[in-house]
Amino acid sequence: MSIRTNRNLVSTETPVTKIDLSDCESESLAKEDEIIQEQIRKYEIPPKTLFNFDLKKLKSFKKIRQAYKKKNLEFVFVNDLSVILNEYTPVKDYEFCDELLVQIMNIAEEYFIQKDKTEREESKTSSIKKLMMPYYRDDEKLLDIHISHLYHKVKKSNMVKRMYQRTKKFFFQN
Repeated sequence: MSIRTNRNLVSTETPVTKIDLSDCESESLAKEDEIIQEQIRKYEIPPKTLFNFDLKKLKSFKKIRQAYKKKNLEFVFVNDLSVILNEYTPVKDYEFCDELLVQIMNIAEEYFIQKDKTEREESKTSSIKKLMMPYYRDDEKLLDIHISHLYHKVKKSNMVKRMYQRTKKFFFQN
């Protein structure tokens, strides 16, 4: 009979044996942090001023900066939710799970509140597809069909809700 507590193996037949996994875990965590930091640098938003000159006056720079913001928003959404979805195995247990898909769609509806309707919808669908593909056997058509069938269950955001969320985010930002 053996009981595992805090990476210590306690056995009644043999003396206490300590298993040290901290080196392996710290190396893998360091590698993951490096990868995430590299991806964050990839989507880093360029500054709006340089040498006391407002770069946003340049029309092309303004569009470039907006594209970076959009990519950054999508990256943060996918990255944060993928950490949570790692707890839900896509094999057998949560494969084709309608409840999980509806909740992810609700979260996306509340998260993407900037820009016009077409850009919001594009960001939402691409992010949802990135997150939910493993749960639908990497079949995009199947996922699209499920999204269209379950879209009526999603709590839609309207202009008033989005304005309230933007105001709240502006004044009570972390």
